[in-house]
Amino acid sequence: MKRCIWVGIIFLVAGGFVFPGGIFERSSSETAEGSEVGEGAREVSRDIPQEVDTPSWVQLIQEGKLRELQDQYPGSIVGVGEAQSRAQAEAAAAVDFAGNLSTEVDARVIDREVATREGSEFLQKVESEVRSQAIISGIRPEAWRHPASGIWYAKIRATHEEYRVKLAEWARTMAEMGEAERERQLQALRDEEARVVQRQKEIELDKMRDQVRLADRRMRADRYRDFLDHSLMSRERRLPTGYLPGAIEINLAYTGSEDERAADFSVDKTMLRLFQVGLDGQGIYDTEESDVAVELTGRVMVQVLSRAGLVTSTTIGLGGFGRASLGGAKDREWDEQGAWLAGPFVVADILIPALLHTRYSLYAGTDYAQARLGWYPFWWVIQEAVAVHVAATYDVDDEDAHWGAGLAFRPAEAIRIFLESENLSYLRGGITLSY
Repeated sequence: MKRCIWVGIIFLVAGGFVFPGGIFERSSSETAEGSEVGEGAREVSRDIPQEVDTPSWVQLIQEGKLRELQDQYPGSIVGVGEAQSRAQAEAAAAVDFAGNLSTEVDARVIDREVATREGSEFLQKVESEVRSQAIISGIRPEAWRHPASGIWYAKIRATHEEYRVKLAEWARTMAEMGEAERERQLQALRDEEARVVQRQKEIELDKMRDQVRLADRRMRADRYRDFLDHSLMSRERRLPTGYLPGAIEINLAYTGSEDERAADFSVDKTMLRLFQVGLDGQGIYDTEESDVAVELTGRVMVQVLSRAGLVTSTTIGLGGFGRASLGGAKDREWDEQGAWLAGPFVVADILIPALLHTRYSLYAGTDYAQARLGWYPFWWVIQEAVAVHVAATYDVDDEDAHWGAGLAFRPAEAIRIFLESENLSYLRGGITLSY
């Protein structure tokens, strides 16, 4: 059964990638660009990025200091590019190189010693065709990938002398060719240049698509901001939800059924904006056995992920508990000396506004496994004032499974009133107070 519990954990965490936005949609790399997103980037990141040894030419590209980059290589022609893939970055660098070549080198770089007066016009035509391709074909671009952002940077560099030699070689070769072969070679150069231009258009199109996708996510994030940011209780059905209370949260509830009466409470407090410390207790009166059982549980939880995502919100907490049970009904196997139980637990919660303003939760520990589905049916009218939920719970100690449904009403920000049942056999009602 414990294996099933951990399978459930993996399923819920994996679900963050399937739903729109995903669990790590607002990761540290995206939070960096989130300076434009602003309030959308709310992830509490625990990773401290290490310093990256960035090449000086990449730093100049990142800072937009292209003139300073050119000054680093006097007597040279430089082309640079950046993109999400190495091939795109090198293609962008090739286009940039060709553009710089056209502006910096004129027809006089052709070796005129191989040109006759009659062939001078032909050599100039060769240079105009070959200017953007002849030298690039013999140079291997230098590329570097930023380990944090994943962006590729590429650089192509050649000296004017290298260009003159290369062009002269092409001129000699073309002068010795027949007219048909010469035209075929020129057409091949035109085709290659067209492919470079097409690659550049594709790069620009990919950039535009990325911008559109980002703008769409920002628009949806702004649209769903109230839902993603609305306050949630730190406990539901006596178990943690992964959310930290604003300061102190108190739950008081009463349960009634044909054979049992029970009252329970919980008090939770946030420590250092990261930890939750709580105590909950339950007293059960068995009407058939005329027996009373008391249970006290202490919990400590650390929030490892807080409302991550632009258009979804994922929260994850890890913690441990210790429980003491005194006296009680025989079917709970509590002896007169009492019973002790301690262990770890993990809790995850995902808000998905695009999916009818629903909420998905999982608690898995050595005491219980519980899956919850919440729905805010009237969000666009009264927001979280009314919530509906269903839950399936497995009691590891009793090896007993049950399901239930419930309603929650929020008449004020700090007050929640709830009514819930399990297996249609008992009804539990209570109130939550937040300070």
